[in-house]
Formats: sequence, C-alpha cells, structure tokens
Amino acid sequence: MLTEHPFPHEFSWTSEVRAHELDAQGIVNNAHYFCYFDHVRTLQMRALGFDWVQLSQKGFNLVLASAAIDFLKSLTAFDSFTIVSRLEPEGRIKLIFNQTIFNNQQELVCRGMNTVVCVDKARGKPISIDRLLCELRHFKCPTLLEVE
Repeated sequence: MLTEHPFPHEFSWTSEVRAHELDAQGIVNNAHYFCYFDHVRTLQMRALGFDWVQLSQKGFNLVLASAAIDFLKSLTAFDSFTIVSRLEPEGRIKLIFNQTIFNNQQELVCRGMNTVVCVDKARGKPISIDRLLCELRHFKCPTLLEVE
C-alpha cells in the first residue's frame, strides 16, 4: 500500500549509559553523543521502512552531510536517558534530524541537528527526497526529478 510522505516524523528511544562510554572525568565522552544520535537515526529510518541494504543494492546511499551538537549537561554512569528525534525534509534533498537527549529528571542534556542526504552511488550526486521515497516503493511520489 502506498502512503503519502512520512514527514515530519517524531521518534524516541530510551537507554542507559554504559561504563565504557565514560571518560576520565566520569562523564559520557562527547563522541558517544554522536553515536547515540546515529543509532536513533538508524532506528527511526528503519521504523519508516528505510532499508540500507536494499537502497545500496539499488545504487543509493544515505550519508550524513553535517552534524552539530550543543552540550548542556553531562550524563554519568548508568544514567537513563531518552532521545527524541524529529525528522523533517528541508528543500528537495535534505533530511534534517533535530535530536534532543533528556536525562531521567527530564532535563535537557544536549541537542543536535544532523543533515542526511541520499546519494546516487554511480553519479556521486544527491537525489531528491521524492526519488528516494519512490525507490523504497511504498510511498507515493509526485516526481522522480534528480538534483543536477
């Protein structure tokens, strides 16, 4: 069954800090926040029906074009936290993930904005969001235009 665009889309995921994610100060090392956000992007896209293997076999890759994080508080050993991710298209080719992490007291720990594009592997150029959705074959798409 074909559906309209799935955007905007909100997704959340809860986890717990693991000991190996801590630095010498006893707080989560900043690099792990990028990993948390990446994991949630993957889960969110899978929930929407995006299959990386299928896309790659068709000659397309979803790639991270930019990533930015503002750190506001720290997480420590075994803290539980929730990531909320809001996915929206921007223009014809960008998928923007606005992501936030909240600790178990519902305090904002950090916020990030990550931009993903889909690239035609053969041409090395981005394709439109509509084309990407058509390649997945379960979304209605008004156009098959490629970005030139």
